[in-house]
Amino acid sequence: MTIRERRYTPWSGPLVGAWTRRLVIPRYALRGAFRSRSFTSFYTLGFVLPLLGLVLIYIDARASQLGQVGQILRGFEIDRTTFRYFLEGQSRFAFVVGLLVGP
Repeated sequence: MTIRERRYTPWSGPLVGAWTRRLVIPRYALRGAFRSRSFTSFYTLGFVLPLLGLVLIYIDARASQLGQVGQILRGFEIDRTTFRYFLEGQSRFAFVVGLLVGP
C-alpha cells in the first residue's frame, strides 16, 4: 500500500468522558504496580503510621475514661513534634510509592 492510498479515517468507536481520558495512564500504572505483592504490602504498611497516630491521639483525648490503658500512655504528649514525626514518616512512604509508581 502506498502512502497516497492511506487516508485519514475518523474514530468510529464510542467516545468516553473527558475525565476518563485523563485517567488512562494512572489507571494502567497503578494496575501494574499493584500486581506486585511486595508493593501492595509496602503500600498497606504505609497506613500503619497514621492509624497508630489516630489511636494514640484518641487514647490521649480519652485517657480518663479508658482507665489503666490511659494511665500507661499518660506520659505521651501530643504536640507539634509528634505531628512532625508522623508527617515525616508518612511522607517517606509516599515518596517511595511515588518513585515506584511514577515511572
